[in-house]
Amino acid sequence: MRAKLPLRASFILKIIVFLIIFKIIDMSVGGALYYYKYFDKPDMHELMWRDFYSHENNSIDVMFLGSSHARFAFDSGYFDRELNTKTFNLSSSGQTPLVGYYALKEALKYQKPKVLVYEVYWRMLGATDNVTPAYFVFDYIKGCATKVEMLAALSGEKTFSSFFMETAIKTYKNRDGLIPAVKKVLNGELINSDVEVGNNIEYTDFTYYKNGYFGSEKIATPYKLSVANPFKKAGLNFKWNQRQLEYMKKTLILCKENNVKVIMVAAPVPRPTMDFLKDYDEAYGHIKSIADSFKIDFMDYNLINRQTGMFTNDMFYDSNHLNVKGTGVLDRHFAPVIKKYLY
Repeated sequence: MRAKLPLRASFILKIIVFLIIFKIIDMSVGGALYYYKYFDKPDMHELMWRDFYSHENNSIDVMFLGSSHARFAFDSGYFDRELNTKTFNLSSSGQTPLVGYYALKEALKYQKPKVLVYEVYWRMLGATDNVTPAYFVFDYIKGCATKVEMLAALSGEKTFSSFFMETAIKTYKNRDGLIPAVKKVLNGELINSDVEVGNNIEYTDFTYYKNGYFGSEKIATPYKLSVANPFKKAGLNFKWNQRQLEYMKKTLILCKENNVKVIMVAAPVPRPTMDFLKDYDEAYGHIKSIADSFKIDFMDYNLINRQTGMFTNDMFYDSNHLNVKGTGVLDRHFAPVIKKYLY
C-alpha cells in the first residue's frame, strides 16, 4: 500500500497547490484586465521603462533622475543631437529621493552612465508618502532583488498594506480594467495594435516622445498661475523629511561608487509660483549645503530665472512644469554644462 502523508504535510501540500493555482488564475485574469485597461493607449510609466530596457547594455552616457519637473525639463532627443551622445530620462511623477534611489539602482544594472543629472525638487524632500510614487516604478522594473529592497523600504508606510496587496494580486490591482474589458469584448475589439516605443504617444496634456522625455504644447493661463495656483496657500509650508534627505545622500553615494559624475539641478517654476514661496532661499541654501558637502555643482534655475528672466510665463504648461518652449530654453542653456562633464 502507498504510504500516506502525515496530516500536517498533506495540509501544507494542499496550501501550496492552492496558491500555485490561485497565482496562475490571478496572473491570467489580472493580465487580461491590464491589457484592456490600457487597450487604446499604453500606461505611460510602463512605456518609459519598456523604452529603457530596449536599449543595449552600457549604451547610455547621461541619465536624468527626478520628479515630473525633470521629466518635462530634459529632452533626451535634443541632448542626443546636440552632444552626439545617448541620454535617458528616468524621472517619474512625484518621484521622491527614496523611490528615485531604487529606480537608479535598477538602471545601473544595465547601464554605466558617465553623468547623472539629479533634479532636486524641494517639496519632494519633505514628502512622507513614498507609496504613491512607488506605483510608477515598482511594477515596471525587472530586478527581483531591487523590488524586494524597495518593498522593505516601503514596509513602514501607512498605505503599505494596500500597496502590497496590489503588488501580490494583479486582479485586484487592475480591477478598474473590468468595465473597459467588458466594453471592448462586447464591441468585438479583442486585439489592439502594439505601440512601438518612440512613436510620439499623445496623452491628455502631454506627449511621450522617446528616452523618457514627456513634452507639452499647452500654455498655463493667467488664472491657473494666479487665482488657481496651488502654491497660493501652501507656499513653502513643509518640514524637511530626514529619510528623504538620507536617500538623496544615498543616491549621491551610489553614483560615487559607480564612478558616475553628478550635476544637481532645480528645474524652474513660473515667477507667479515663486512669488508665493517666500522662504525659497532657505530651501535652496539647505540643498546647496548638501551638494557642497559632496563637492557637487548645484544649478538652481529658479534663482537663475530671478536674475535673468530666462523663463517667461508662456514657457510653462501649469504652475509647476515647463512646456516644450521652456524646455528648449533650458536645454540650450544646460547642454554646455553637460558637455564639460562628458569630455
